[in-house]
Formats: sequence, structure tokens, C-alpha cells
Amino acid sequence: AIGGFISAYFIYYLPYIQHLRTNLDLIFPEKTAAEKKRIAREMAWNIGRTSAEYPHLGDLTDPTQNWITLKGWDVYERARDAGRPVIFTSGHLAILELPAGAGAGRGVPVTVVYAARPSGTLERRLQQYRMAMNCGLTPRGDAARPIIKRLTRKECVGIIVDQRADDGIPVPFFGRPAPTTDAPARLAIKFNAVIIPVE
Repeated sequence: AIGGFISAYFIYYLPYIQHLRTNLDLIFPEKTAAEKKRIAREMAWNIGRTSAEYPHLGDLTDPTQNWITLKGWDVYERARDAGRPVIFTSGHLAILELPAGAGAGRGVPVTVVYAARPSGTLERRLQQYRMAMNCGLTPRGDAARPIIKRLTRKECVGIIVDQRADDGIPVPFFGRPAPTTDAPARLAIKFNAVIIPVE
């Protein structure tokens, strides 16, 4: 709650939050300025709440503490029992690391591709929090070799698919072409992997 308050009433006014307002203009052209301001502030509030949860990643993904309820676990089990590697895909939804940590805590051999932050201090702090999840981590810029190695071993990888990919394929998104990665599909074909979307 404190994180949400700080974000909604202080961070909300920083320049980097401007993209929230720009996106709202694109998504909701029919809404009034007041309505879009309210939504943007609620989004900033949620960002603050989510950010404040990061120091607790280890506890949140600890299977003995029952913070997370898994649904669709049988989908992974069928792929595992068939001896096929798995590609977990997700988008930027809340703490996007949670599915990886929840799986790793239950014995899933998963390595997650992440985008390093430009701030060295912030990146080191996030890495410290992520290490508590006991899953593999590989930065996006150097991910090709680790991904191939894991899939060759019939293990699992996690890939965020809603980031801009300049070498991706254009997909219509709110009426605009959005360069989108096709890496999960290509890897699934090459390694006979199962793609499992998670959130």
C-alpha cells in the first residue's frame, strides 16, 4: 500500500510515466481527460504496489507458504512426461517473475530470459531479489546459447513476448503494426518444444 501511494502521488508526475498517458490516448480515444487521468493514476498505483513486492519474491514463490495457487499444472506435466522441453511465454503482468519462481520452487528446471535495467544499482538489486526464486536467469542480449542448451537438454525456458522486437514480424496492435518476436514459435519447431502461456 505504501508503494502504491508513493507511485500514485509522486512517481506519477515523473517524465517516464508519460508513456502511460500516451498509450491511454491510443487505447481510449473516446474517454475524457479526467477519466484517462484517473486510469493513469491507478496504473501508477499498481506499479508502486508491484515494485514493493519484489523484495519478497523468495517468500511469494516458496511452495510451503501457499501464496500462489497453480492452475493448469497438468499441461506442464504432460509435456515433461513426454520428454519434451517447454517454452513458457508471458507478458508484463504484475510481477512477471512469479510464474518462473513458482515453477522452480516445485522442481521445474526453468531458465528465464530477462531484460537488464540500464541502472546498474537497480539491476543489482533486482538480481538479488530474483536469485531468491532459485531459477536460472539469462540476460536477453546473451540468451541465445543458454536457451539452446536448455532446450537441447529437454529443460524449460521462460520468454517475455510483449517487448518490442525490431527484427520481429509486424502484428496489428490497436491499429498499428507492432514488431513482435516469433522466437518462441521458431524454437518450438526446432526443438519439438511445447509452448505454454502463463500469467
